[in-house]
Amino acid sequence: MVTAADTNPLFVSAWDNRHFVIGGPASSGGIGLSYDQTNNVGYISSLSPNVLWRNLVLQSGGGNVGVGTTEPAHRLHVNGTVAGVGPYVNASDLRYKRDIRTIPGALSKVLSLRGVTYDWRREQFPALNFSAGRQVGFVAQEVERVVPEAVVRDAEGFRSVAYSHLVPVVVEAVREQQAQVERQQEQLERQQTEIEQQRRQIEGLRRLVCRDHAAAEVCK
Repeated sequence: MVTAADTNPLFVSAWDNRHFVIGGPASSGGIGLSYDQTNNVGYISSLSPNVLWRNLVLQSGGGNVGVGTTEPAHRLHVNGTVAGVGPYVNASDLRYKRDIRTIPGALSKVLSLRGVTYDWRREQFPALNFSAGRQVGFVAQEVERVVPEAVVRDAEGFRSVAYSHLVPVVVEAVREQQAQVERQQEQLERQQTEIEQQRRQIEGLRRLVCRDHAAAEVCK
């Protein structure tokens, strides 16, 4: 409720019969609320006076934003599928990091992980909007024992897996496996060289024997 005592009163007005503007008169812009009756879609937009789109900031003072949930446990918490046309981008610049170490025993970690198929318990957790149908993934408790950095817990102790955190482990596992393959290849080449040397030695001995003993069995 707006009163005369408010130093920054809330202002709501119609704008071009398409938006309700919150935060100021139409001449100065604000937050636009609109609804597309044709496509049954609602919009919350940051508008400028000439109806250009601007940035929209949610919860700049802290707290979480929830989509499909009334109790968001993360800065952005979505109960349901998230889709887009571009990749999710993680901050990863060297200047942000310290104490950088190569992941040890990555191949062993990957071999300890178990990929599973499963069904969500949708009836027991309707508020989470789990997808229907057969799913593929990991069990968080199993991942936590192998790569604890990839698992987070909420306030109630339920675990979630940051699947992207497993990518570096897989990369290092491939590198370890490739190193093993290269070592085995080098060993095989050495063995082949030794076998060829032994074959030549045997052939040389056979010729010596056959020179003086042409009737010997090895000379036939």
